[in-house]
Amino acid sequence: MNTFLLSILLQIKDFKQDVNTVLNNLGLPIFFFFIVVGTVVGIVQNYEKIVDKDGNGTRKEGLWNVGMIVLYVVIGCAVIAAVIALLKGVKLSV
Repeated sequence: MNTFLLSILLQIKDFKQDVNTVLNNLGLPIFFFFIVVGTVVGIVQNYEKIVDKDGNGTRKEGLWNVGMIVLYVVIGCAVIAAVIALLKGVKLSV
């Protein structure tokens, strides 16, 4: 029974090292990917307001909407980064 528990704990430790390696290698590119995609989605959704073809004065509203979408994306990425930092701080002992 003890060897079974020991083997499970060692597998968990190896899994944690693999997860940390993936997070270290892909963390920053994923962060920038979400920021770029969020910005593009915001611009596409508010394109007509930003261009203001009819002269209705909607440019400010469109830019404000894009800014808020980017802010939400940055906050979401900060939350993800905080969760990753918490997961890295977990110590497993055998």
